[in-house]
This record gives sequence, structure tokens and C-alpha cells, in this order.
Amino acid sequence: MIKAKKIIVSLIMSLTAILCAGTFSAYAENIDSPVNIQILTPTEISGTPILDTSIDIGITNRSSTEMNNLDCFLMIVDKGRMQTYPVDEFGNEAYQTRPLSLKPGESAVVSIPVSIAYVGDFRFTASVIDYDTGTVYSADALIVNIISKSKMNKPLVMATSFSAMIITVTAVIILSRKKKSGK
Repeated sequence: MIKAKKIIVSLIMSLTAILCAGTFSAYAENIDSPVNIQILTPTEISGTPILDTSIDIGITNRSSTEMNNLDCFLMIVDKGRMQTYPVDEFGNEAYQTRPLSLKPGESAVVSIPVSIAYVGDFRFTASVIDYDTGTVYSADALIVNIISKSKMNKPLVMATSFSAMIITVTAVIILSRKKKSGK
């Protein structure tokens, strides 16, 4: 019994160490990235179509060299439909890349206007490509939840549909009795 407890405790400690090491290495990779990119504002978007807003993206050169060949851009994923969208469907300026150069330690903010006309559960990601290395750096996704705003009176719709069902059933019963009587 004591051996089994020791084995279980050892397994739990090993799994905990593995999970902690994985978390640390993911954190360390982010620290070592020469480009830090994050969506500054908004932190979340929810509303009804058509929604016009701008996405502000912060980019920092954390390397010791100047980066002169960068482009910032958006990508859009529709979580519910499991597909990506062409960014031009979210406004005339949403699909355009924004060129930038950054000196070591320098930061810049890029603002990309978007017009959201679709209902859905989207994830907007901001990315920067370094053409010199071919590397793409991405920010955590921005959650965008656009719902349809209905102006229907739900109790009235339910009452109307229930009434229509009763009238239809009554009409069928009356007409079927008349056919039987006529034979």
C-alpha cells in the first residue's frame, strides 16, 4: 500500500514538472522573439452588424538590429464556420498591409480600420512579417462576436405559430369528417 502511494505521488510530481517545464519553455520562446506584437485596443469586440471600428496593434523591435523590411497585416478566422475570410470583406482598408521599420528597442502602433458586416464568432489576428528572414510574428487573437439583433416580438411570434397550428389541425379534422359524411 505504501509503495503504491509512493508511485502515485512520484507520477503526479513528474507530470507537474513536465507541465511546468512546458509552460516555461513557451514563455521563454515569447521572451526571445525579436518582435513583440499585440493588439492594444479593443480588447474584445461584440455588437451587431454593421460595426465600424479600428484595431490598434503595438509592435516592438526587441532585437539589437534595425528591422527595415516589415509589414503588419490582419487575418480573420470564423470559428463557427471553421473557415478564414478574405480580409477585404471587412472594409476597404482592412486588407492592406502596413509597412514599417523599427530601430532596436523602438515601438510603433499601427491602426487598421475594419467594418464588420457579418454575424459570427470571429478571431482577428494581427501579424508582422519580416521579409528579410521570412518570419511571421503574430499576436494573441482578438475575440469578435457579432450577433444579429432581432426586432421580433418573441411572445407574439410563438402565439401566432401556436394559433396557426391549432387552426390547421381543426381544419383537417373538419374536412376529413365532411368527406366521411359524404360517402
